[in-house]
Amino acid sequence: VAQTMKKLNLPGAIDRKALDKKVEAGFERLSVLQHDDGGWGWWENDDTDSFMTAYVAWGLQEASAAGYAGGSSMLNKAAATLRRQFDRPSPKMKADVRAWQLHALVRTGKASKKDLDAVWEQRPELTSLGWAVMGLASQSLKDERTQQIGLQLDVLAK
Repeated sequence: VAQTMKKLNLPGAIDRKALDKKVEAGFERLSVLQHDDGGWGWWENDDTDSFMTAYVAWGLQEASAAGYAGGSSMLNKAAATLRRQFDRPSPKMKADVRAWQLHALVRTGKASKKDLDAVWEQRPELTSLGWAVMGLASQSLKDERTQQIGLQLDVLAK
């Protein structure tokens, strides 16, 4: 929030010390919940979940981009786990989860157009959410399909 307010040059009463304290507490909690394989589940003692791992990896990358280095070790492990999960998807994995993984891989600097191709092949199964995160990934990868994805989102919105 503070980063966005600063970018938009908006006045605000963000208490930076309080925010830093909350971010550090978040890092501590995520560290406790991170599984030995580098991923996260929905609960402390359940199996690693592909969506949750992608979501936390994305969040850790956002924190890193905002200048918080406290999650870098977790992020490195998470990015490696995310890469493994993406390369060997479960047969039951939903296309939207795969698109979310792609988006997180792009944000962590671990994705290629080949990865986008894999999600693109699943486009008939994507919901509007899947199309949206695939679009964000496509735009970041500077892929020529970005406009086509945007047009499909427009169709889905009607």
